[in-house]
Amino acid sequence: MNYKEFLFSKEGRANRKALWVDFYLKIALPIMVAGLLLDMIFEMDKFIILSQFIILIPSVTIQVKRAHDRNRPGYFLLLSLIPLVNLWVIVEIFFLKGTSGVNNYGEDPLVSAVSN
Repeated sequence: MNYKEFLFSKEGRANRKALWVDFYLKIALPIMVAGLLLDMIFEMDKFIILSQFIILIPSVTIQVKRAHDRNRPGYFLLLSLIPLVNLWVIVEIFFLKGTSGVNNYGEDPLVSAVSN
């Protein structure tokens, strides 16, 4: 999967490594740090807001793929808008292992990564 598909396509599945390392550590964190540094240099709040806006859609997209990895529809993320229920969603998306083998949303990304 190339980065365009990874960041902007809601199709397929993503494992926890893809969420934590490939997205948050390699993409979101550097963008947020750059926005923060630009804010400090130019003393404007526009850069941090811009950096948050830049990662908004890719963040939702990768979380939809994580929901798919748990064999849940992307609409499952809407439960995160409900207080206390959002804790369940956070645990499922960010910490629990995806379903093993093929599910309704495609092949297991762990098996796909090993075979490639």
